[in-house]
Amino acid sequence: MKKGEKIKTAFDEYTLIKQVGTGGNGCVFSAINDSGESVAIKFIEKNLPAIKLKRFKNEIYFCEQHKHKNIVEIYDRGYANIGGTEYAFYVMPLYAETLRDKMRAGLNPGCVLTIFTGILEGLKHAHVHGAIHRDIKPENIMFKTNSTEPIICDFGIAHFAENEMLTVVETRRADRMANFQYAAPEQHVKGSVATAQTDIYATALILNEMFTGEIPQAADYKTIASVAPEYAFVDEVFTQMFKQQAADRLFPEDKILQELKLRAEQHKREEETKRLQSVIDDLSDPETFTTAIVKKEFLNGQLVFWFDHELPRDWFSILSAGSLGSYSAVCGYGPEKLEMYNRTGIAMPLRGYESPDTVKNIVQNVADWIPKANTQYTAYLKQAARQKRREDEAKRKAEIERLEREGRICDIIASL
Repeated sequence: MKKGEKIKTAFDEYTLIKQVGTGGNGCVFSAINDSGESVAIKFIEKNLPAIKLKRFKNEIYFCEQHKHKNIVEIYDRGYANIGGTEYAFYVMPLYAETLRDKMRAGLNPGCVLTIFTGILEGLKHAHVHGAIHRDIKPENIMFKTNSTEPIICDFGIAHFAENEMLTVVETRRADRMANFQYAAPEQHVKGSVATAQTDIYATALILNEMFTGEIPQAADYKTIASVAPEYAFVDEVFTQMFKQQAADRLFPEDKILQELKLRAEQHKREEETKRLQSVIDDLSDPETFTTAIVKKEFLNGQLVFWFDHELPRDWFSILSAGSLGSYSAVCGYGPEKLEMYNRTGIAMPLRGYESPDTVKNIVQNVADWIPKANTQYTAYLKQAARQKRREDEAKRKAEIERLEREGRICDIIASL
């Protein structure tokens, strides 16, 4: 096969571009169809052993009959004679990258659970319809451009339930996969039988590897918590999928997804409880309020006092109400006569016939009132803050109790 080779089916024609993949059972070429759309074509030689041809036939049948967003879609299929060699083939989407490519480039932890969920959804669909993949690995998980939706490909060595087969094929127990890194313990034992839990084990390895970059193989494997503490709760799910005995693994897929959801919610509650507790611990009284006169003027029959920053309304209310404790005032010119003047000033209206000494006393009195108002306003702020703190503490403690109560209930559910 070479670039430019034409491959025909009953309803379309494809022009080969280049080889993009190879494996023990065949090779994959990129191509374009008559409409100019990019596709991929998987070929196997017709002179392979009959069992491999039958597996290829069953792979095509399964994918055509059981469509799912997380399982490779087969567009077309056929037979071709190229350079005297006979090939069977099928046409599928041309994917941009594999999960291996994504992991090499570096996966954002936030994307990992999306990919993991998609793999489980695809496996669930396959398992419900009688197919066990047996070779789940990053190279067999594909993605479209800029997508985190995984597509499970290459059901070439899958074991299918008998009622899903066009021809009666039993995948021999002695068969060995080319890549054994993701094999479950039972696949290393001669005479053992692969089950749906075999695929779950491989998926668990991939889950951990997406976070840590390593494939767990021993008891001292790198944990997810060690590299992504905010996702430490995923370790609990991984551990239940990583059991050496197939029957002990968390299964089916719905139960895994439910466990993941419960653990995620529990983690969220625990983090929220910590946050609420830290808020309670960090609450403090407001700082002492201080403002001072920076300028005095006589404007439009008023003594105007300018301050170093904007004056709070409540501060002025305390000042003008005379809530200052002991203070001195010129008769008729007490604090109650003061008015707000713009946002940074207060004014004392004059009658117009005050003596210089009277004016001097009024100015001095106002200057004496300001520190008293500052003190009273600070006390007011602290009292209000303490009241709000008591209310906030009560609310947060009630919320913490609710979260802890929910956590206990969820723990009971998770243990059932």
